[in-house]
Amino acid sequence: MIRKNSKNEGSKPGYERRASRRTVFPCRLLVLVFCLMLFPSLESAASFCASPGRDGSPAALSGTVNTYYPGTASVPSGATSLPVGPSSGNAAQIAAGDLLLVIQMQDADLSFSNSGNYGANNGSGSGYTALNQTGVYEYALATGSVSGGHVAISTPLSNSYRMRAASGTNGQSRYQVIRVPQYLSATVSGTVTASPWDGSVGGVAVLDVAGALTVNGTITADGAGFRGGLGRRLGGGSGANTDFLSSYLVNDNGSKGEGIAGTPHYLNTPATFNGAPAQAGALGSGYPDGATANASYGCGAPGNAGGGGTDGQPTSNSDNSGGGGGGSYSVGAQGGNSWSSNLPVGGRGGSAVSGLAFNRVILGGGGGRRHQ
Repeated sequence: MIRKNSKNEGSKPGYERRASRRTVFPCRLLVLVFCLMLFPSLESAASFCASPGRDGSPAALSGTVNTYYPGTASVPSGATSLPVGPSSGNAAQIAAGDLLLVIQMQDADLSFSNSGNYGANNGSGSGYTALNQTGVYEYALATGSVSGGHVAISTPLSNSYRMRAASGTNGQSRYQVIRVPQYLSATVSGTVTASPWDGSVGGVAVLDVAGALTVNGTITADGAGFRGGLGRRLGGGSGANTDFLSSYLVNDNGSKGEGIAGTPHYLNTPATFNGAPAQAGALGSGYPDGATANASYGCGAPGNAGGGGTDGQPTSNSDNSGGGGGGSYSVGAQGGNSWSSNLPVGGRGGSAVSGLAFNRVILGGGGGRRHQ
């Protein structure tokens, strides 16, 4: 099922990003909805059954059904304990017998060259040099509640998961642990949705149903995934109209979007789907420039996120260009040329993420921002 998602911040008015929904059958009917998700192939099935029906048979299911826990430290494959932080989303807490989804949301590396080799190091000005663990996921069975910041699982992890802070050489890496409700049967009467991705958790709605699932409402993650760059009114600064990256501390160019390779400093986080742009309550960690994590601006597209528009006249910031669209299965659209000089300095479109193994799923990239 394909559902319409929000338009990106790029200059192509007809470009849309989409979310997908499908069903898989590890032990029972299990429904996943990922905001802006790329489904490259069939999902790997869980190798066990948890506790079917432990959450009953809701007759009017709606709202956020998942409880989200951010990973707090890297874990190797073979681990039987997951380090997690405070929960958000649904109030139900992890207990013995719960089904968990563990998923790496961000972990790609990129070239931070201030040239067309930004991103994939191939002259395109977008992309990534390595996916690393991006998109890897699996199911796990909790053997108890969260204790001392850890939750124990019944079988060793098949994959490793990484937590990494943004630095001068990489964007942030994040994974999350999600409690999956297990219903005997369920009727969706309203809107079942995911908590919005906040840089640590969210963007995913997943539920497990042992019997019949009746959908009289909607299951969606529209607007809950990777975020676009925030627009700021700037007066001009240093740099050149050929810059693929620039610091958010310099008053020109537009912000890059958020994606598999990291999170920009300023983020567009509207309170409602298709709502007016609003600055993030907590600022992002930024993209690398070789020395700092300040390089959140400029036309280079990090991973599958769109690049921000580079100004045709950066000293005055008066020759605006468009932001690039986020990518997923296909590349995002490039932002429009600078309005006065007509230079092709609009944000590059986020790269496609294709050829993934069956056990990876990827959120679509956030759009880059035109500048103003």
